[in-house]
Amino acid sequence: EYTKQVINQLREQNYKVFLATGRSYSEINQLVPNGFTVDGIISSNGTSGEIHGDNLFRHSLTLEQVQKIVELAKKQHIYYEIFPFESDRISLK
Repeated sequence: EYTKQVINQLREQNYKVFLATGRSYSEINQLVPNGFTVDGIISSNGTSGEIHGDNLFRHSLTLEQVQKIVELAKKQHIYYEIFPFESDRISLK
């Protein structure tokens, strides 16, 4: 709540405030307090950028790159999660 108040004060002074997070865009609303407002969001470890809900950019790995990474992770028993932009996440069980 304190951070939300500080952000609101900055926005009232005409500062543009962006949230930058490794989390996926769909997770953000579950994690911030009600009434939390920013001017833009850089999410998914920098692979997606939004301003006022409009997507500015979206970068992703190819299917072949993802398959190779998952293969290597499985071989080494490394936990992983895959966050496709338009579908459910996939994780190592």
